[in-house]
Amino acid sequence: MSVTLYLSWFPIVFWPLSWFMALLIHEIGHVIVFVVLTQSGSWHIYLGGGKPLFKMSKLTIGANFIMGGKAVFNPSFSISRMKTIFICAGGIFFNVASLAFAIIFFPVFEQLILRYFGLVFTNRYIYIKNYFLVANMLMIAVTIFPCEYRYGLHKGASDGLRIFRLLRNRETL
Repeated sequence: MSVTLYLSWFPIVFWPLSWFMALLIHEIGHVIVFVVLTQSGSWHIYLGGGKPLFKMSKLTIGANFIMGGKAVFNPSFSISRMKTIFICAGGIFFNVASLAFAIIFFPVFEQLILRYFGLVFTNRYIYIKNYFLVANMLMIAVTIFPCEYRYGLHKGASDGLRIFRLLRNRETL
């Protein structure tokens, strides 16, 4: 009985949390590449929409925090096309890097815990690990595919479409 209850609420809690983490990693990737390439601090990350639940000087989390995100840049100068391509790809690169890190780190972590503490991981850990991996894979697939987001909180071009347009000299940041 307790296993059934456990499995019923667990995905409801950890799937949105995993998606939120993948979304946050993605947007931080855009920001870090922007800051490294431009040395500018004029950026803001918006996660979700609706009424703000949490607001800091550079981060706003809305009530619908799993529905999308956006990194907004307000440079006082123009940014070259090549730098803009790297900024657009920064989110995807960070999701790929976190996926690679998780694939390498999780088994090493499991072996260290088993060796030094004698603990074997339960299904909870396996679910969390798998949700994180799947959320990052989905984030990569959703953002790299060149399409126009017509619905949702942040309408506009996907990262893949922006990169495609930039490569064809049709768009700047």
